[in-house]
Amino acid sequence: MVLDDLEGQVGEMNWRETWIVTRENIPVRIPNSRVADARIRNLSRPSGPRRCSVFVDASYGDPPDRVLRELLAAADAVKEVRKTPAPLAMVLEYKSYGIGYELQLWLDHYAFRRPIMGEVRRHVWYRFRRAGIQIPYPVTDQVLNDFMERAIVPAEPKAAEAAARRRAADLLQSDFVRQVLSGSDGRLLLPEEELAAWAARLESVPFGRGETVFRQGEAGDCCYVVLSGRLKGRIRHGDGEKETAFETGPGAVVGEMSLMTGLPRTAEVTAAESAELLRIPAADFAELLARQEGLAEQMSRLIADRVQKNRRQFEELLAADEAGARQALSPEGLLRRFWRLLKGTRDR
Repeated sequence: MVLDDLEGQVGEMNWRETWIVTRENIPVRIPNSRVADARIRNLSRPSGPRRCSVFVDASYGDPPDRVLRELLAAADAVKEVRKTPAPLAMVLEYKSYGIGYELQLWLDHYAFRRPIMGEVRRHVWYRFRRAGIQIPYPVTDQVLNDFMERAIVPAEPKAAEAAARRRAADLLQSDFVRQVLSGSDGRLLLPEEELAAWAARLESVPFGRGETVFRQGEAGDCCYVVLSGRLKGRIRHGDGEKETAFETGPGAVVGEMSLMTGLPRTAEVTAAESAELLRIPAADFAELLARQEGLAEQMSRLIADRVQKNRRQFEELLAADEAGARQALSPEGLLRRFWRLLKGTRDR
């Protein structure tokens, strides 16, 4: 129950007083004269789901439709949030520094709403960061003073440049370089300087613990290199009764076969802990292929050879669509995929 601003469970009642045990397990004595005049809310009756709201701001430069989409996705990622009634996201108000939004949620366990809403807010931060949505804050005199101090002091090397160099160094040490961009003799297919320059322009994306990176069966137009943190994966086999689990850490690459072959994802991958991933989209991969004449042909042969050596990983894909999968995993199929990626890049 909630008595005015005091929330807890009734522990004891008598003719003179009522004892309420708060969330912190602290008993509080309330004179019945005050109880009689108080506004009381019963949180346990009637039974059924209860609605609560999460409020968040976004900048004026972020399209509302994108913000609303990410808010709903954040709610969908938390299992305690009911699917029916469905969550509802809406534009709430225009403020001096941004747009206010409300995300309405329905919960079965209203008493535990604070940790559940906290989990939703955590997912909102990660989804906003990946989508490039800015959470603004009011401009105060202190903020303006700090800005002016930084503007006057000679600029130091940009943090973004240091981060780009770090991403390039991490990529050069990753499985993506060893498995995709190296020949059978272990040598790089491109000069290291070119790879570093290319990698420096890629973006890293954060994923919070428990977030899904991609699901099995989805189409994939990118792959990821783990810069920090750990990922866990799950492969559901065709009979539905067996699953294969795996875990990867820094330097590992996930999703590369979908990027290169166009076939669906073969596993579901989630963040086992907070992780930073380097995202390699199809367009950037195509740009890499275009850097050197004959690279697409050479890479298609190498990847097809590695597929044959690891054929057991693709048995279920072959069983589901034998002709299509065999063609996609062949040197000719891979080369056609690469040419399509190159054509798409040139047509942009």
